[in-house]
Amino acid sequence: MQLAKGLVVAAIAVMMCFVPTTATADVAKENTPNAIGADYALFWFLTRENWVRRWCIRVVSHRYFDGFIIFCIVLNTVVLAIVDFSVVDEGLNPTSHGKKFQNGALVDAYSMANHVVEIFEFVLTGIFTLECVLKLVALGVKGKGSYWKDSWNVVDFFMLFASFVAEIPGMPNISEFRAVRVLRPLRSLSAFPGMRRLITALLNAIPALQSVVALQMFAFLIFGILGIQLFGGRMGHVCRLTEFPVRMPATAANSWPVSDAYLERVIANASAFRCLEAPLLDFSDATFDYGKDTSPWRTPQDCFWPLDYSVRQLCAEPSHPGGYRCRAGSTCGSNYDAFGNPRFRHSKAMQEALHTAKLNWGFTTYDHIGRALLTIFQSVTEEGWTLIMYMTMDASHPVVGACFAIALIIFASYFVMNLTIAVISEEFKMALKIVGLGWKGYIRDKFNAFDAVIVGSDILEAAMEPPSFLVSTHSALESTHSKKVDYNCKVPRSNFDTLPWAIATVFQVITGDNWSAVLYDAIRGNGMFASVYFTILQVMLGDFVLMNLFLALLLDNFAATSESSTSETQAKRPSTLIKRRSKISPIEANKQRIIRRMVVARTGSSDLHWQTPREGRHNSARSASALQPHDSATQINSFASNRTLIGHGLQHFDTGSILLLANISDTNSVLQTLLPLRDLRALRPLRMISRRPGLKLVVSALIESIPAVLNVVFLSMALFLLFSIAAVHFLKGRFRACTGDVLDSLPTDQKEFLVSPAPWDALSDVQRSWFSGSVCEGFPTEELTSQYVCECWGATWKPVLSKNFDNLGSAMLTFFILSTSENWSEIMKAACDATRPGMQPIVNNNELWIVFFIVFMVVGSFFVMNVFVGVIIENFNTMKAKLGGDFLLTPEQKKWMEAQKSATRIGPIRMVNAPTQVLRRVCFSIVRTRFFEGFVMSCILVNTLLMASQHFGESPQQLSATYFVSELSTGILAIEAAMKILGYGRAYFEDNWNRFDFLIAIGTVFGTIAQTLASSSLWTLTMMVRLIRVARIFCLVESSNSIRAILSTVYISLPGLSNITSILFLILFVYSTMGVHLFAKVALTSDIDRHANFQSFGVGFLFLLRAATGESWDHCMYDLASSTLRCVSDPQYDPGMCGFNNSEDCTPLNGCGNPVAYFFFCSFTLIVSYVMLNLTVAVVLEGFASSQQEDDDDDAIFVPELLEEFQ
Repeated sequence: MQLAKGLVVAAIAVMMCFVPTTATADVAKENTPNAIGADYALFWFLTRENWVRRWCIRVVSHRYFDGFIIFCIVLNTVVLAIVDFSVVDEGLNPTSHGKKFQNGALVDAYSMANHVVEIFEFVLTGIFTLECVLKLVALGVKGKGSYWKDSWNVVDFFMLFASFVAEIPGMPNISEFRAVRVLRPLRSLSAFPGMRRLITALLNAIPALQSVVALQMFAFLIFGILGIQLFGGRMGHVCRLTEFPVRMPATAANSWPVSDAYLERVIANASAFRCLEAPLLDFSDATFDYGKDTSPWRTPQDCFWPLDYSVRQLCAEPSHPGGYRCRAGSTCGSNYDAFGNPRFRHSKAMQEALHTAKLNWGFTTYDHIGRALLTIFQSVTEEGWTLIMYMTMDASHPVVGACFAIALIIFASYFVMNLTIAVISEEFKMALKIVGLGWKGYIRDKFNAFDAVIVGSDILEAAMEPPSFLVSTHSALESTHSKKVDYNCKVPRSNFDTLPWAIATVFQVITGDNWSAVLYDAIRGNGMFASVYFTILQVMLGDFVLMNLFLALLLDNFAATSESSTSETQAKRPSTLIKRRSKISPIEANKQRIIRRMVVARTGSSDLHWQTPREGRHNSARSASALQPHDSATQINSFASNRTLIGHGLQHFDTGSILLLANISDTNSVLQTLLPLRDLRALRPLRMISRRPGLKLVVSALIESIPAVLNVVFLSMALFLLFSIAAVHFLKGRFRACTGDVLDSLPTDQKEFLVSPAPWDALSDVQRSWFSGSVCEGFPTEELTSQYVCECWGATWKPVLSKNFDNLGSAMLTFFILSTSENWSEIMKAACDATRPGMQPIVNNNELWIVFFIVFMVVGSFFVMNVFVGVIIENFNTMKAKLGGDFLLTPEQKKWMEAQKSATRIGPIRMVNAPTQVLRRVCFSIVRTRFFEGFVMSCILVNTLLMASQHFGESPQQLSATYFVSELSTGILAIEAAMKILGYGRAYFEDNWNRFDFLIAIGTVFGTIAQTLASSSLWTLTMMVRLIRVARIFCLVESSNSIRAILSTVYISLPGLSNITSILFLILFVYSTMGVHLFAKVALTSDIDRHANFQSFGVGFLFLLRAATGESWDHCMYDLASSTLRCVSDPQYDPGMCGFNNSEDCTPLNGCGNPVAYFFFCSFTLIVSYVMLNLTVAVVLEGFASSQQEDDDDDAIFVPELLEEFQ
């Protein structure tokens, strides 16, 4: 402590030296007291002329003062980074003298690192306190230029206050106060001009993001409430070994788990151990005579319900259509009754049903709005959303679960989340240049590309060498989560125990790689609120904002470079990409050809999804019937292809970007019938491109972008090659380990010997006994390896991952997978554990590999792949400039969009005259008042809040209140519709919102009546009524201008999005059909299961939609390409094969994998994930930009004069 006091005195002496004794004229002018601070330091005391304040002003305005404070902040960051969390006090806070867990027990321990931290904490706190006092006196506390007018000063004061509070004896939650120190290093941003400009641009984008955030929250709320209505209380049913709950052992009622012997006795005679002689009340259709308060399960019992551990997935109730059915001899049941009463007293008995990683540890459910919003948010990030979808499909109707998840991904993820990119990109282009150059410089300067390059270098520099505030962020996260991401004494690999792994974990969360697993571990070890808050904050600020800011930077750089190139070179005249066929060939002049050709194309492709290899070519009536339209379509296609050749001629046949692609596709469809290439029929749907003008336009844009895309591909290949050479050199043959049941049964001493084997001469008698009777008793003379010992003991030596760096080809493929940011963290962890070829991996053997893979993710994923996005979008903008705006639209679509934009800008409002009848006039006057509209909106809002407050297990009072308000809202909506119809007459139905309100009111009334008259067990009717009630929420959109403005962006973008979506659907159709013919009989694995396979077209289509979002597509690719032991290359169709026949006695599906899966999935990822979905981003960006700018009146399809009658 004496040393700390001495350091404080020395620091004060150094700051005293800042007072200048002499100064030049410039310095004196700069440090004049009149140039800084308020007029008074404290109300009317300490004016500028006071000698104490003048001295303080000279100190804080000295040129070395800020540098010294920044140095202290950096030093504080370094100090936070060296904290040792292995020695903690009773509150699990790091300390110099405390306890340490060692050899299975807590022992007294001392930490030199923590002792150094404590000393510097005292010193630095004193320095920052002195800085605060000097600034308070120099700047004043009130008025212009005072201390509190600077946001950074407020942050400094708050952190200083938290530091003093943390030192109060007995203060709880000291780690939370310590985490506040993370904000202090943010002041170091002022040392990085580029970072300062980026933060300014991001802050300027916050107002514009409010509307997008409002729409996102609105979408989350709608899907959350809809999820509660559809799946509430259904995601807790799993398969059980008995038909009812059974009693816990009488002698050990509080012990868990129960012994295997007791469990065997229970299963053998379950009736003797039955918990309650009462109905299960497990499903809603059996609860007529009971309520929540009268249920026999209202009091938890000392019982449990044995689980069927062979099937860890949700199941559906027997009366429910669809869903997963438990195998014979097991029962589908929940630990809660139908009213939400917990059945069992033991907490572990209640949690055990969903406590598995296969069910997300029970966190992703729709039982209440909190869990629903967490589940929706995880799904929107496109990480782990398929498991949630599969859970809803198993617990409910498969079609309902799949449609709900697909709608959520398409609307909330692809469209709404891309609006975040649009806002940040639009604000970035304006705000960054205005802040950096000023208004005049922004208007006059023609070389904005230079500024973009400078900022880009700052971003890259900050990413390659993180500034101090980033390091401090990880340190603060360590102080909050260290030693807490732990469950059942097993620390997960992604944790916050050390600085390297804290950085790696935060980077994993930001990249979205299995971030949900980190979330679940944090919840289990640290509590729901704190961990959810931290992880969602990381994903929202990291994945949604910072990553989009990175993309906006590159897009701005592309635009600036394009402007510079255009000013230096003469633009080429745009070429005509598409010509009308009727001008080329008289044969095509008949307009009826469109219908005929589309019917032929659809007939030729519609039969493809019915034909699967599992049925053989003539094995079923369906296949025989499918061959008939196929043969007919083949003959018609042959005639159409020959007619096209004759009509166009060979010269025209192979010219034109789309005619070439479409006609070659037609010819290929004909040739494949003559050749043994049956699987090429999957290409037939591509003929639709030549029949749809909108599809032609999209493919034209894709073809035009090929040269630019190839440049990025070559750049990516070069970077992948560079990293691959290094990885092959250091990691080849090192991703293998000893595994198997034999290894798991070995004692700890033998496992340690396996890691570090010794020669025979150096072994003890005990160690030699491990090899007695073994064929490996005579050890080799050369160096002993773990692989040799592993195989001697009968264990299995195999790769730890499917991905490896054994050769250049495998390494290039691995880095391509890494560039998609999918499962990159597992490769990083395997590299950190790798030792030498043939040796057993050691956990965290070399943590320097963390730096290697993070550098690759920055360069190979963030930079290169965003350049890929930038190339697609820039080519989109270039073609728009050459061919005119909206070049992806047909003339009819352009007219429609211009009409919508003109109507939106002019804002037509149909004037309705008051009726003459007394009753109609009264209704007309009432419905036009603000009070009436406000009352109706308030009723809808209250109904929405009550629906959001619904949860599984709600009280009878809340259930009655919700039902009453819902029925009251139904009546109010019906009365509103009736009054408006009376008041407006026919004009009521001429407004879109009125028509929507009328449909909602009528649907709700008829649904309620039908549900009352019919049986409540009709699940389909109940679901429809709930859907209509949730649809009421959309009525709130009419009163929200911000949400309506953002929705107009999506609405205006619909024509372009429809063209792209059609192409995307065709690609998914083609790949799904090819996947069925290539991989239908491949054996099931951990990733290729009953939900994800190509055994049928529907499942395959859903599987590829999952792969388009990047959901573990690499694991599926390796499983479909690899061959299992004793597999059959092309097994004959057997109707009893598992997967096609899910009976218990089905024949195991044992087809070998197909190496073509590598090309199949890589090409699919490149085409869909990087081209088509990025083109969707381009269209959304264009739609947002179009909605933000005013069109010229001369270019509008409608001028204001033509719409005066609607004003």
